[in-house]
Amino acid sequence: MKLTKTRTDKVIDLLGEGATVADACTAIGISVSGFYGLMNRDEEFKKAVYDTKARVNEERMETYEQILLDNIQGSRRDDYNLLREFGHHTRWKAKVTMPEQYGENKSKSGVEVGTDGKVRIVWES
Repeated sequence: MKLTKTRTDKVIDLLGEGATVADACTAIGISVSGFYGLMNRDEEFKKAVYDTKARVNEERMETYEQILLDNIQGSRRDDYNLLREFGHHTRWKAKVTMPEQYGENKSKSGVEVGTDGKVRIVWES
């Protein structure tokens, strides 16, 4: 199936909702290889994909911070192992989609609780 502007816009929308590339492609009836082929040929589409993935990961990081804070304050009781895995995955996705902020060149990562009680995920070089 051909990648039209309507289909590429729909892929971006699905990625923005948190869908994986494979799931977004399946939903609109295109191949994953066609998706990546278009990314290699169309810089505007590639930028839209990366910008969307970065936005979704920023939202995930905010969610993770809130979940940690809720657990610290006692309003939630989540399994520590699940929190650790969610945090690990969130940091990995941030490293991949936002390397300039969270990439390999960062030498410190972790969680800090500010004097205002807010939990922050930090990456520092």
